[in-house]
Amino acid sequence: MSTTYSRPLFATAFAAALLVPLTACGGSDGAPSSLASNTATVPAAVDLQAIRGDNVDLHFSWNGATDAHYEIKSTDGGSWSTNGVAEGGSVTLSDIPQDGEYSFCITEDGEQSCTSFSTHIDNNGNLAAPTVTDGTKTPAETETAGSDGPPVNECDNPQPEWIWCDDFEEDRMSAYFEASMPRRDGAGIDGSTGIVGQYLLGTAEAGNLKLAFGRTPGGSFRPVDEGTQNYREIYWRVYLKHPEDWQGGGADKLSRATVFTNSNWHQAMIAHVWSGDDPGAHANYLQLDPASGTNHAGNIITQRYNDFARLQWLGSTNSNTPIFDPEHLGQWHCVEARVRLNDAGQSNGIFELWINDELEASRADLNWVGSYSNYGINAVFLENFWNTHSPVEQERYMDNFVVSTDRIGCGID
Repeated sequence: MSTTYSRPLFATAFAAALLVPLTACGGSDGAPSSLASNTATVPAAVDLQAIRGDNVDLHFSWNGATDAHYEIKSTDGGSWSTNGVAEGGSVTLSDIPQDGEYSFCITEDGEQSCTSFSTHIDNNGNLAAPTVTDGTKTPAETETAGSDGPPVNECDNPQPEWIWCDDFEEDRMSAYFEASMPRRDGAGIDGSTGIVGQYLLGTAEAGNLKLAFGRTPGGSFRPVDEGTQNYREIYWRVYLKHPEDWQGGGADKLSRATVFTNSNWHQAMIAHVWSGDDPGAHANYLQLDPASGTNHAGNIITQRYNDFARLQWLGSTNSNTPIFDPEHLGQWHCVEARVRLNDAGQSNGIFELWINDELEASRADLNWVGSYSNYGINAVFLENFWNTHSPVEQERYMDNFVVSTDRIGCGID
């Protein structure tokens, strides 16, 4: 992929300019956005530049802002994306795949304006002129590291693959089979409602949410879906923020997915997402720590919840970004994990971790459950359990919790 910033000469028979009138849309509270006069409207024109094999070049130009930050990314499940600073209200992007759908956003002085377009092949086998929809203008999510951030009311429009969504703007606490993290106005992304982990001196537990779904082995688990499916693969995502004066690294427990096998909470596997020990070299990093509660034949060997002495620990893997060090405090971080159980008799189970949409840790060689298949993954926890206790009274914040059968991601489609 290459990116140029000059205004090009248009020399293709398919070149077409699409002038798009843009209207100001409401902000997160429904009130009209008030954009600075130098904020760009995007795009004023989109021109099909050239067809180069399986790829195309597109030229974007707009009125208003210059030297604005731009970002383009796929919205139809593809992976093509790029970003940078566009000089002079114009940018040409090269090698965009054909037959894709994308969003193009520019940000200037804390305001963001977006539009969508497609690069589909027409019925004659030619690349049709880009289709552009009306743009939207919203405040930029500058507080979130590495992401545009989700909408405040994300759960008003759940995706079909989502098992569960809680943006905490509504009180959904009764859906969890255990809930001890309070909701608080202003604690979430962009001043929205979030949940709070409250650490007191001398106590290890600072609140948790326990969510059940799929087939469960007892009525106390109360699944949030129909309760009929054995899930072999899930993704879960949560936004996490620590204040700038936070002390003590990652606070040990953050989340986990598990397979409950009976009403006494015996577990066939646990996918731990937690931090390294403080003090220690990995205290500021998240890590994956997978554990199996079966033998290789698939027989359950655990005899209680968190039966650590009987679990088979499969080897931890650290993330790359120290999100708990001073440089990363005071920011929202998007944390997403994936678990796929292994096929019977094989060590092909998967455990992956993304931070701000970047893959940071991965295992694809896991024998999670042997040949066990009575239940699938049926619970995900958000946690604030600190083994050695917090060094001071402090709190951290979470928001926009989603469990899904497919990638969730961090930004806005």
